Amino acid sequence: EAAQRMFIITGDEAHFAPFSGVEETLPDRWKGLLAAAAAVPDIDLDLPMLKEETAQVMASLDATAQLRRSAGREAGMRRVEAGESNKQLVAMHMKLGALTEQMEQRIEEQTRSLARAEGRGRAASVGTGLVALALGALGVWQWRSSLGHYRRELELDGEKQRAQQMAQDKGRFLAAMSHELRTPLNAILGMSEQLQISLPPGPLAEQAEAISVAGRGMLRLVNDLLDLSRLEA
Repeated sequence: EAAQRMFIITGDEAHFAPFSGVEETLPDRWKGLLAAAAAVPDIDLDLPMLKEETAQVMASLDATAQLRRSAGREAGMRRVEAGESNKQLVAMHMKLGALTEQMEQRIEEQTRSLARAEGRGRAASVGTGLVALALGALGVWQWRSSLGHYRRELELDGEKQRAQQMAQDKGRFLAAMSHELRTPLNAILGMSEQLQISLPPGPLAEQAEAISVAGRGMLRLVNDLLDLSRLEA
């Protein structure tokens, strides 16, 4: 989800690479996990259902990225803010937490069983305990990884808000400065034009014309700054 959100905000395909990598490796991961779970007796993990929900979440995240590519950033952000993918992820995290707790209980049971098993069947019990430990570690790793992604997402969101605030401040500054400069410039232009009309031909009239030409050039620059601030707004 963090990779998808960074792509939605920036439009940079490089941010989407982690998502694509997970998407490619998921089938092999599920194959190994299902095989390992089949070797653990008396535990109802309901992994097929979790696998189906994982596919739904991945499809939802991918659909948002496709919307960003086809309809732009705002359309992608609206879908992200709707929060459907996030709701699915939260539900999955809760299930993973429950699975991890179940696996920890199973590990404790296996540990007690190993302490009692001094002879026959010891090797089989050790194998089952190791598989249970691996599944529990996988759940913990996934949980911690998701928390890391969430922290990075919060940091990126804070940077985005600061950048937006800076852009807004710059636009307000340009607009205010443009308006403040236009007032004295209009006075300079008006007075120089009156001087051109009232003065007889000669050096003074030429100087008044030079002032008028320079003032009109500055006015064009001020108008350009004002247009830029409007465009950014």
